[in-house]
Amino acid sequence: MSRPGQLPPLMETRKVLAAARPPAGEGPPTREVLRGLRELRPPVSVLVGVALMALMPLGLLVLSLWLLAATWTGPDGVFLSLVKTVLFSGTLFLLSALSWRGVKRALHSGDYQQGFFVARLATVVCGVIGAFLLWYVYGDGNPQEPSMLAPFVVLAVAWLPVLPLQARAAREWPSRVLLRGGPAVRGVRELAMLLEARTHTCGRPLPVQGMTPVADSGAQGWAWNGPCPACGVGVVQVFSLRAADAADPADPWAWGRPGSAPALGGGDLLYLADRFDVLAGGDPATWSVEQLENARTLLIGSVQATGELLALVPQGKAAVPLMKRFGRPVQLVGDPEQFTRVRLEQRLGERRSRLQAVQAELVRRGQAPAALPC
Repeated sequence: MSRPGQLPPLMETRKVLAAARPPAGEGPPTREVLRGLRELRPPVSVLVGVALMALMPLGLLVLSLWLLAATWTGPDGVFLSLVKTVLFSGTLFLLSALSWRGVKRALHSGDYQQGFFVARLATVVCGVIGAFLLWYVYGDGNPQEPSMLAPFVVLAVAWLPVLPLQARAAREWPSRVLLRGGPAVRGVRELAMLLEARTHTCGRPLPVQGMTPVADSGAQGWAWNGPCPACGVGVVQVFSLRAADAADPADPWAWGRPGSAPALGGGDLLYLADRFDVLAGGDPATWSVEQLENARTLLIGSVQATGELLALVPQGKAAVPLMKRFGRPVQLVGDPEQFTRVRLEQRLGERRSRLQAVQAELVRRGQAPAALPC
């Protein structure tokens, strides 16, 4: 048990991991990395550097499997073997998976810092080991042994990819694949919706009007590189245009090509559908023209988000699959039927009715076209 005011050992371990900055978030999937290799071949220096990076997750995986075999073939009972498996093999396997994610990002999007997660972690660990060995040899008078160099050899191997990545072609690779580091959207309107759903850490969305059009060797898109207008913290985000499913430029309301999959997940769409749902129980006849126009814009977004969410329900299924409910976290204590086909069809009908009521009032006042985009 830890002393009062002192973090328990588990929390100290989390602090060490946080200092090593493990790769956060999801992806990229292996199939996406392989597709990127076919579309644009990386320079030899990048391939060599990434191959050296891959030694770390591979070594951790082999060590994890070796410990797993040694644990279950040893004399320990089932309970103690389970504890050892979780503490040792499980931890090493998790580190291997995190390291592999960073290696894929280094190759796919040129984010080399993600690939040095194990190197940073090894630096912290070797610092502790070095301090202990100094005390062990010079403070306690024990003899030096060749095996004491093993952790530092591993540390040197972990940082070895730095050398090939100093080549000019390797330094240029991140700018050539700049847009691979962010989500692929189908157009400006879907980009605005994505920014609204996945807000900055301060809770406010970045304005889509502030996005700068950019391009790399394989795609076009948008980037934000500057302070957040709401909190002033520096932000770097990129978004690529999924050209095959791009929205019609002549339709400002279109998210993307009809029938194409959205860039947003079920959690994002559910949040947007509820976020833009206005006038529930209100009377459009009592609203000003400005309020009606604002409500019309919001309700169009709510109806579109609900329709996109409903389209995620596979044919013949009753609800949105769990794998498609990614994006903005969904409250576990929320409506258990909020992703079902029946509930989504009901809400889509209700929101369309409210939108039509607002539209009818604007038309009656001569302030809006008769046609709705959804």
